[in-house]
Amino acid sequence: MTISGGQVLFKSFSPEGAVRWTWSAQGFGGGSPAVTGPLASFLRGYQLGGGYTPGPLLAFATLAGLAGTLSLARRHATPTQRHAAQACLLMFTTAAAVLLVSDAFEFSWRYQLPALITLPPAAALALTALFTHRREGPGEPPVTAPVPGSQTDMAAHAVPRPAGHGGGQGHGRGQELPQARDRTPAS
Repeated sequence: MTISGGQVLFKSFSPEGAVRWTWSAQGFGGGSPAVTGPLASFLRGYQLGGGYTPGPLLAFATLAGLAGTLSLARRHATPTQRHAAQACLLMFTTAAAVLLVSDAFEFSWRYQLPALITLPPAAALALTALFTHRREGPGEPPVTAPVPGSQTDMAAHAVPRPAGHGGGQGHGRGQELPQARDRTPAS
């Protein structure tokens, strides 16, 4: 693609290097190339003064994502830490797969853009997985809310039966589940 005489010209070359054909931008709406000055100066200023992610920041995000992914191997992780590490694994492996596959075929900076989308969230999740602390004291089990309908939830809502109340159902086990009440509004 060249600009000649105010026209954008597209050229195609044969394997020998000779020009096969040339066509202009006239077929695509025509006109010579033009620049919108204020917009171009804004975009150039953005590119030079901050619209750029420094390499050390992406390196930190990569190393943090790797550390967060490896934190899945910790034995005494809380459920919050484990879930954050699993999400970090997803984001980090997505970034690694997209970047490595695109680099294996043809390196181009445009194929590196997924790193800007996947590595910072992987780093944030890694920091969550690595630096979320337990809230309970030493030797105490973690405080978790029971899942509705689980055995833990049913045991938490069990009602002790009075002594001597056999009733033929519990065989003296001491607990029974509360009866469900119909909460339909009266009409």
